Amino acid sequence: MPSVREHPLLLPEILQPISCFVSLSDAISCARVCRTWNDPFTSAIWHTIDFEEQDRFVDVDPAVVKKHGHRIRSVLAVTQDDEIQALHHLSVCKVTNLTIVMPGTVNFQAYCGDLLRQNAASLKELDIIAEGDSPVFPFDAIFLPTGGRTTSPLSVLRIQNLTMTRDGFSSLLKMCPALEEMSLALITLLSTSCSEPYQHTGVKHLKAPLEQLFGFARTSAVEGPSILAHFPQLTKFHSWCPDDPPPFPYDDMEIQFAKHCPLITEVITETHAAVTPMFLGTIKNLVHITVEEITSSVIMAMLFHGATLETVRTFAPDLNYYFENMVPELEEKKACSIALGWEFQLIPQTCARLTKLELPTFVMDMDDIERKPWVCMGLSQLFVRIRGLETAKTIDHATVLWAKHMKEKWQDRSGPVTTPSEVPEVFRISENFQVSQVSKASEDLEISEDFEDDDDGNWIDIEDDEEEDETVCGENSIPARFARHFSKFEKIQCLWIGNGLNLFMPLAGNI
Repeated sequence: MPSVREHPLLLPEILQPISCFVSLSDAISCARVCRTWNDPFTSAIWHTIDFEEQDRFVDVDPAVVKKHGHRIRSVLAVTQDDEIQALHHLSVCKVTNLTIVMPGTVNFQAYCGDLLRQNAASLKELDIIAEGDSPVFPFDAIFLPTGGRTTSPLSVLRIQNLTMTRDGFSSLLKMCPALEEMSLALITLLSTSCSEPYQHTGVKHLKAPLEQLFGFARTSAVEGPSILAHFPQLTKFHSWCPDDPPPFPYDDMEIQFAKHCPLITEVITETHAAVTPMFLGTIKNLVHITVEEITSSVIMAMLFHGATLETVRTFAPDLNYYFENMVPELEEKKACSIALGWEFQLIPQTCARLTKLELPTFVMDMDDIERKPWVCMGLSQLFVRIRGLETAKTIDHATVLWAKHMKEKWQDRSGPVTTPSEVPEVFRISENFQVSQVSKASEDLEISEDFEDDDDGNWIDIEDDEEEDETVCGENSIPARFARHFSKFEKIQCLWIGNGLNLFMPLAGNI
């Protein structure tokens, strides 16, 4: 008897992924379609409880929460007594991501402890911020093994404004062997014994303000050895400080980093401009550096790590910055970047291991760039602005020329190809993740000093103007000079010079 073919939209392996990408209101509608759809879409409805957006959750019938609580995986923005009470059911026991802002009330802290204990076997990411005066928080008691459970799966822990004993902190680390990332701010550690601090070898990434780590904060206290003593395998450190920083003991900081965390290779710093250069000098042999702002002193501090430096990065103003079709305007305070351009050239001119330059608000001049060769021939990622490429038109022109040079160089190395799919391609990802084929324009038309015959429009739309042709289209134009210079770096795979992210794909046929 021939088997009956089931409709694809009734298959669990198809329904489950679809349910993850629908809105809450759509998931509610889909759950009512039929019995087969009910389970996956009901799970989607209950997956995340965000009290900032779902404040009416506190009115849900406790019997309903009891029935579906086991489906909850993420709980965000718990701030009130009635919110945490709404989750006070034994069925809420499989939460993996929990964010709590804990007021000073005794009831809330008791409910918080119960919720943590119920989900200690499933929690992978925990974020707790205490408001007001916080008593000693018994993390070690909350994560004590119960039943058949021996350890916690917690991998990310962020705590702020809490008081703990040093032994309690050590016990917490001991019972969470899966920890990889910690964030500590305004934490008070009370010394309760003379025992050595527990060393957690799994934590690789630590976020903390400088004053927290070295015990000289005006709003927190750390008794005993530095918190760094707990993390001997630390490789990444993210730090910051107030706008009016206290005087930091840089000599002691250098000793502490060398003694407790000799493996740090990456620093992300949002410290004050006066602090950053000195701070960068307290850790040796950095490979990746991210700073708030480039200054002359910061450049000199980076050169201190010239033999090992691979990444230099500043923060992008927002997440969509690299994908905007329009060229983002620079803030006035960033205008000094041009004046610093010649100083910054010392980094690519001397740091041979450099592979990533991500400086979205930093402006370089082609005269400075061409003055002395860059030695970082392994450069794979370049996010900068170029003086003279301030409009979408000039940026597009430079990108097309660069794409053409890159393809020609690849073909010269590889010899003749049998199919077009063997030729690498350059694609642009812009707003809403629209993908465009950058170098198609250079195939469809011959790039010359005037563009009267250009029908593509989107990529090369330059008016027939003698002055503009000379500055934009000529052999010595900024776009042409940019394309010639940066096509020398044959390992570049990711390029941004003002709008849209350009990806050089080794095999176009794999797209």
